[in-house]
Amino acid sequence: MNVFYVFGKGKILVKEKCIVLEKYENNRKFSTKIPIENLDILFCNGLIGFSPLSLHKIFRKKVMTVFIDDYKGVKGIIVPIERIFSTFHVLQYKAYIYRRLEIAKMIVESLKASTIFSFNVLQEEEYKNKVESVEIVGESIQEIMGVESKIWRIIYSYLKSGEIDFEERAYNPPIGKMNALISYGNAMLYSHITLKLLKHKFNTMIGFLHELSEGRNSLTLDISESFKLIFILLLDLKLLKDRIINESHFEDRGNSTYLNMVGKIVYTNYFERFLRTKFIKTKEGRKVSIDWMIESEIKNLKRAIEGKEKFSSVWWKVCLPY
Repeated sequence: MNVFYVFGKGKILVKEKCIVLEKYENNRKFSTKIPIENLDILFCNGLIGFSPLSLHKIFRKKVMTVFIDDYKGVKGIIVPIERIFSTFHVLQYKAYIYRRLEIAKMIVESLKASTIFSFNVLQEEEYKNKVESVEIVGESIQEIMGVESKIWRIIYSYLKSGEIDFEERAYNPPIGKMNALISYGNAMLYSHITLKLLKHKFNTMIGFLHELSEGRNSLTLDISESFKLIFILLLDLKLLKDRIINESHFEDRGNSTYLNMVGKIVYTNYFERFLRTKFIKTKEGRKVSIDWMIESEIKNLKRAIEGKEKFSSVWWKVCLPY
């Protein structure tokens, strides 16, 4: 997918048949052309206005436009109408009613597999063994959620044991630099996953592991389970340890910590690069990216809901990275 990010305050207009972002900084006007002809997704992080003509052009080109909340993911989406309504939703509803526990278990299996992969990459044998010993058993969603929580406690205990300042996961609001990175990275990941789910005709509100909740993309949370920790353990930690993200990229608001605008831009650049770099090796010897893995996981779930095959996580099909 071709993606264009917009940060801060500005307005999107049509000038000379092109879509242009206009911003004012220090009483100076800056204009940036947005390559709408080859664009799939426009991400807006900030106060962005649209002229009626620019919206018309965006609709006509079927560009999905996403408005991101810094720490909660998707705030709103402008999406082509054909991606909203689908007969596939009926199959998804049926799967939720009759196969929820089965699919929820596989989602936690996926989390377990990707956690083992990550600790293999980090050469953390002790923590890898702890995760391997976790059994995915339970006869209710609550019991399976308990297993999911157990795996995340192992992940957070690893973070707490390291050289990065991290006491516990605190996200509402985020406290400390690591929590700020995790929260912002999660918001970015939720946005990408939500768009991929819409592309494949899913109703993002109907999850299997996570409960339905008003205004919450429960299925996005399901799919993100096995990918969040990859960004936490293999990207966020590296950015802090290597001081690529440092004190100058954060701002404190009371007792909470957030990335500032420069920090968001730096993080987004590394997030996109990490998302699309082919550093994972499948058992067939193919090099693939996290973006490919997310797409494959969603396709696997769709085929399972359609009754074409049993849902099986792509994480069981990978080896160590190159």
